[in-house]
Amino acid sequence: MDRVLSRNEASAILDALAGALVLAIGMGFGRFAFTGMYPLMVHEGQLTIASGSLAAWSVAGTNVLAVTEKISQVPDHVCISQVHLGTGPTASTKPLFELFYYANGNIVMAIEQTPAGGNEVQHTVGNVPLGTKFSYSVGLTGGNTIDFTMNGKVQTWPLTAAFQKYTMYFKAGDYDQTAGSSTTNGALLHIYALSVTHTS
Repeated sequence: MDRVLSRNEASAILDALAGALVLAIGMGFGRFAFTGMYPLMVHEGQLTIASGSLAAWSVAGTNVLAVTEKISQVPDHVCISQVHLGTGPTASTKPLFELFYYANGNIVMAIEQTPAGGNEVQHTVGNVPLGTKFSYSVGLTGGNTIDFTMNGKVQTWPLTAAFQKYTMYFKAGDYDQTAGSSTTNGALLHIYALSVTHTS
């Protein structure tokens, strides 16, 4: 039995289709209009994104990333935030430090000892049960101190001199460290608040 749409139902469907078409045209135009301009903008120095340079900051002053989040699922461990190296004396793809959340609830700060990487020292900085919302902050203070704060407890480590000539940038998210290629086995986290502050 065929059903005839009412005037209101037909109008709603047409409105939804028109809205989808407007979005597709607008996003498509923006995507293709600026793709051709990208090399020119980079060449003229109007846009620079290498090494996180749009978000990079010097180590001087106080630089803080504050996050409120909840980890709902993690097979083994997940990197939830990091300070990454930007530009400096030598090219580096390594982070200064990474903050990991493990399936047993442990939160571990892994701090690299040199920009070349491969020699991080791990520090257990807290424990939060899976599925529990928590807040923390990470950052650099005074150009020489790495800090982590959670539940009013501040923990600090010295910044190795080799890192002081680099710019840095924050990263936060779900960087699952689980080995394998499963499309169903991974970490799941929810970020409720995120802020970045820089003071000189």
